[in-house]
Amino acid sequence: MDFVSKKKIREERNSYGLITVKITKETRPYTITAVVDPSSDTKLTVNQAASKNILDTHSSTYRTETGETIAIADAIASGLVLVEYHDSHGEVAHKPEVQIKTYAVHGVVDQRKKEKVSFSDAIRDGLLHRDTGEYVNNVTGERVGVHEAIMKGFIKARVVSDPSKLEINPENTIIVEKLAHARTKILQSVKAMNAFKKAGHSHGAAAANGNGVGKS
Repeated sequence: MDFVSKKKIREERNSYGLITVKITKETRPYTITAVVDPSSDTKLTVNQAASKNILDTHSSTYRTETGETIAIADAIASGLVLVEYHDSHGEVAHKPEVQIKTYAVHGVVDQRKKEKVSFSDAIRDGLLHRDTGEYVNNVTGERVGVHEAIMKGFIKARVVSDPSKLEINPENTIIVEKLAHARTKILQSVKAMNAFKKAGHSHGAAAANGNGVGKS
């Protein structure tokens, strides 16, 4: 009886898992100084990266060598987009705000089997990405972020305030660290650059028109 109880406890510990998401919100304004070309590892300017479709300033995304698009914030955290932080109008720069949310996962949907599997089985079968915590649809190959996967019911989980009280196998833990920037901060330098470029173009066009009038 004691053996059966221990076995049951062990099975329960393996069926559950924890996903901790740490989001560092960077509020300081910054300027993009360079963008790394994923195919050659050379540093490009913002305009060069945009012309090569590596950096999309409208959707705030970076395109990797495989064609996958990631948020500029994640590209900055990965060292693919280099930035220089600075104070805004002489104000004291605020320290990044860190938000931590831990989810106790009690099941993951296997799309191929059309059933719910345990956390450990989901890791083993590649339904949960060990590094990013993303849910992987094993039929389509689509990857879905932790929060979205929970909202859609692909990951069965609940938020826990004190994970230390749970009997969870230490191997069944995933820690995801993300860097988030306010969208306006991300595009600040790009917008300024585009405005400067537009102003220069308008000035050049006006000068050309003026020269044309003088010649005629």
